[in-house]
Amino acid sequence: MPKHTKPAAARLFEGPARLPLRFAAPLLAVWALCAPLPLAAYTLAPEGDPDYEEAERFVFGPADLPLIEVTLDPEDFDSFLDDPWQEEYRRCTVRFVNSLTDETVRDVGIRVRGNTSRAATKKSWKLSFNTFVSGRHFHGMEKMNLNGDRNDPSLVRSSLAFALYRAVGVPAPRARHVRLKINDGSEVEGVFVLIEQVDEEFAEAWFGNKSGSLYKCLYKEDRADLRYVAPGDGGTYRALGGGETYGEKNLDAPDYEDLAAFIDFVNHADDETFARELGNRFALDDFLRALAVDLLIGNWDNYWYGANNYYLYRNEANGLFEWIPHDMDNTFGVDFFGINWASRAVETWGDGGFGSTGGSLPPLIDRVLRVPAFEKRLRGYLRDFAIVPVSLSDQEPFIERMRTSITPFVFEGSYRNGRMDWGYGKGDFIDAFDYPSSFAGSRDTRDYGVKPFIEDRARWVEWHVDRPGYLPFLRVNEALAENRNGDRDEAGEREDWIEIENRWVSIIDLGGMYLTDDPAVPKKWRIPDGIRIDAGERLRFWCDGETEEGPAHAGFRLDPSGAAIALVHREEERNTVVDVLAYRELGADVSFGRDPDHVERTGYSATPTPGAPNHLDANIPPLLDRVFCEPPVPRDDEPFRIVVRARDLDGRVDSVFLHVGAGGETVRLPMEKEGGDRYGLFLNGMPEGTRIAWHVEAWDDDGALSVDPPGAPASRFGCVVEYAPPPLFLNEIAAGGAEGTGASDEPAGGWIEIRNDGAAPARLGGLRISAEPDTADVLVLPEASLEPGGYLVVRCERRAAAAEANDWSAPFLLSASGGKVRLSASIEEGGVTIDSVVYESMEPGAAWGRSGDEGLWAPLAAATPGGPNGAPATVPGASTAPVRTIRLSPHPVRASAGSTILFELDRASNVRIRLYDAAGRLAAEVLDERLAPGPRRIEWSPRTEAGRELAPGVYFLRVETETGVRTGKAVLLR
Repeated sequence: MPKHTKPAAARLFEGPARLPLRFAAPLLAVWALCAPLPLAAYTLAPEGDPDYEEAERFVFGPADLPLIEVTLDPEDFDSFLDDPWQEEYRRCTVRFVNSLTDETVRDVGIRVRGNTSRAATKKSWKLSFNTFVSGRHFHGMEKMNLNGDRNDPSLVRSSLAFALYRAVGVPAPRARHVRLKINDGSEVEGVFVLIEQVDEEFAEAWFGNKSGSLYKCLYKEDRADLRYVAPGDGGTYRALGGGETYGEKNLDAPDYEDLAAFIDFVNHADDETFARELGNRFALDDFLRALAVDLLIGNWDNYWYGANNYYLYRNEANGLFEWIPHDMDNTFGVDFFGINWASRAVETWGDGGFGSTGGSLPPLIDRVLRVPAFEKRLRGYLRDFAIVPVSLSDQEPFIERMRTSITPFVFEGSYRNGRMDWGYGKGDFIDAFDYPSSFAGSRDTRDYGVKPFIEDRARWVEWHVDRPGYLPFLRVNEALAENRNGDRDEAGEREDWIEIENRWVSIIDLGGMYLTDDPAVPKKWRIPDGIRIDAGERLRFWCDGETEEGPAHAGFRLDPSGAAIALVHREEERNTVVDVLAYRELGADVSFGRDPDHVERTGYSATPTPGAPNHLDANIPPLLDRVFCEPPVPRDDEPFRIVVRARDLDGRVDSVFLHVGAGGETVRLPMEKEGGDRYGLFLNGMPEGTRIAWHVEAWDDDGALSVDPPGAPASRFGCVVEYAPPPLFLNEIAAGGAEGTGASDEPAGGWIEIRNDGAAPARLGGLRISAEPDTADVLVLPEASLEPGGYLVVRCERRAAAAEANDWSAPFLLSASGGKVRLSASIEEGGVTIDSVVYESMEPGAAWGRSGDEGLWAPLAAATPGGPNGAPATVPGASTAPVRTIRLSPHPVRASAGSTILFELDRASNVRIRLYDAAGRLAAEVLDERLAPGPRRIEWSPRTEAGRELAPGVYFLRVETETGVRTGKAVLLR
């Protein structure tokens, strides 16, 4: 391989193109050029991993300072103090106390941890909860690292650094301060930094798998610089540094061949192959973001300068090596070399470092910086992060909270009166945040105050690092991923959307650029030619996957659980990533966007603002949804429960309560967390006919309150024990344009027909009609009744007409492309489904209905609103299922009398009939046998296989044959 005569970093950022400060705001954080290869997506913080969430709640979440008391045999403790390099764990007992818990755990393993810090006065310790009790966790954690951070008189550098990596989408451990006391405290009692273990649990939380190779890479006996060492096989790197340079921490018998192959590629791939394929082997984007943070926080004890302190995890899901930073106390101005890291030039960052070999940089750094696309992206990240999040204005509140928390205890206990490494005392701690206010050059740990270093480093980057070329000054400004009550598109549908903002002084042509919700698939949807955005304007794209509806409709939908939205440049610009907006989770009608005054800051908004400056909320209250009663219709004198989903996007849910009453006094009861974000509460059974009403309240950790339903307590959910639905059916539907519905001034939005199949008038007041996919708007029927055999036709009006329409006009449209219509009980009666139908696409003027008012749903030969349905239409390619009709006689069905299932087979077939409740759960098996052709009668008693009488309510009979399925409705009465 040819030698590189000039280190790549020497060419980095040559000829800085400095810009006037008045242009700084519009140009902040323009993203650098991407290589024409798949990139690892922005890594979103873990969500939904039970262990990770439990540790967040009990260990890392509480604001108070936890106390950890460790008790072990005095002889074992003395042996650690005499020989801190021993690796054997000794048994101890651990008491962990904070505002949420006070727990004592026995048979925990303990030993000294670290590298050079083992010789320190204030040593670092490791607790292992699963060494002596296999498989045990302590609130989601198998191990705890308790770092002394002896080089940092402020004791905040590690926690701050790890938080910054996570803030920019780099997988990194969590950290927090604790008070540690071992035995009587005479040797160890003080403030330590509890740092999350990087292990298989960490991998599973961040990457969704945990069986890949995990290499802890340290400058231990040898440099962890990823250089090629002959003969370059797995055994070579297993043995390097006595097995500790690349220590594999996860597998029982690692062969190191995956690491050897990666090192061989890094060192020997030709330049074109390296640039093209690195992103297929390595989480390149995470690496570049991690390097940018390293450069901003002065992390010299890293891969670039120190050939040290990182993990590589082989992600089983995508085959990439993931980059994970490690060990952060030597940051923010800590120095032993006489180097001012606040003004250290990027092109000379690695000069003279431990990572250098004969003047050459570590090979991964050298080769990455020689690819212009990678170098420019690093430059873009460096400028981005200097503004947010690595800025004093962003981090000072966090720094001050940490300082306030630990001030009463730091350098007290066993470390008071100067009995500490470097002779630190309380005065050094007080000074460490603000002094020295500039580089002291003393070659020790007190060369810079934490806050002055942050200010000086950001200022140096602003003035000395040029911007990455000329990219369009466009922003992914705001995104909404669950539109329930917001704006509609041209088709009258509420869809997800993305807003792009032009922050430049002239029109920009977007045609030929791409939008994607995954930077690993940069060309997911091409913006059509001719799409332009005026200076200072905002343009919205609907994310509905319905590109046929117009040029502003993207070919993908947004995932409310998290995504990274990227605007990607044209082919001729090598598909440069122009901007990325990454969100972790969004709730219904909650958007995520950029601060209008400081576009690098992002946050949530409960009031989305498409086309206008964003409004970010300081705190989003808990989101409550999926409130339901189980079973939907409670049975006579049998327990039931209320369930709700409660989430907090920018914190955590603190408590959830149920307010419930049954015709008398309402009581407030705490709901129990059932796992994830579900809360539930069992209630005692009540007599038939009892009306029960409730609402839910939830508080978050910032004291914000939410209630559901939103109008509570004036508005409440409800149910009726043994509720019997009225004998009403959805009988016929038509989308916009059907005959007999068109208004003179605009196209019709369709109509819905309801039929009373009972022998007495049916009360309509409070019943609800809705349509999917548009479920936000619901028609609540006014007080009235429908005569036996009578028909009610409800018109579906457009938005403008609905406000002035009569009470029988639904405030939604029926989509001609297909959907679902639902008739349900009132909220006070549980909102249970009375009838529903899923229909396929229909032409204007056509209708779907029940054949003969009681048969199967099918396209009709002619629309008949307000009257009996006609014959079904002949549809080419229609189902060949042998079942022609299905009905019940008598109907509705009384449980005590039973009923007859009537259907006709046009040929012999195996037939299976099953009954499902309104929630889609199997209620009973009715029939499973082969039948001859012709009319069939099946006597049916509505009971379970165990002989239990089914509860009253709405059910669905599903008749399955060898070639098709037919479904009919069954209403059960007591």
